[in-house]
Amino acid sequence: MNKVHLRTRSSPPRSGSCSNPEAASARGGTGLTQPSPEVIAIAGNHDFALEDAPDQGVHRALLGARWTYLQDAGVTTASGLNVWGTSWAPWFGDLPFVGDRDRLARQFERIPAGLDILIVHGPSYGFGDRALPFGLPVAPSGRDRDNPGQHVGSPELTAAIERAQPRLAV
Repeated sequence: MNKVHLRTRSSPPRSGSCSNPEAASARGGTGLTQPSPEVIAIAGNHDFALEDAPDQGVHRALLGARWTYLQDAGVTTASGLNVWGTSWAPWFGDLPFVGDRDRLARQFERIPAGLDILIVHGPSYGFGDRALPFGLPVAPSGRDRDNPGQHVGSPELTAAIERAQPRLAV
């Protein structure tokens, strides 16, 4: 689950995965144990329990009272930031919140203009979205510079970000 911590104006938003909170805390950097008055979360492609349960009551039970869960929805934070969250990503197997290009276009059409922060799970096309195809080895020192992988991000999300122009997309 992706989340953004909004503590103070001087504290930047943070994002990280917490589908497995114990593993996420052990890695550090996800902010799960850091104090924050507000946490805004979206689901990811492993959050089966959240896919068909957009009711906030279910999410409060799973996440806690200070969490706000966004599933193709927006919220204005206590500090006045307009935030929208969407969990959708390009198809990647039989997982929650993945879809074909038509489905993604319909989901991302809902992203409004005038946002301060857009929280997404999947990458937009051309922005940190390169991955090696399944089955190809990764060079021991990291990704092979001569084979940077293929773009796996969503062109529909890129178009939505260009249309909506949020101040920050994370």
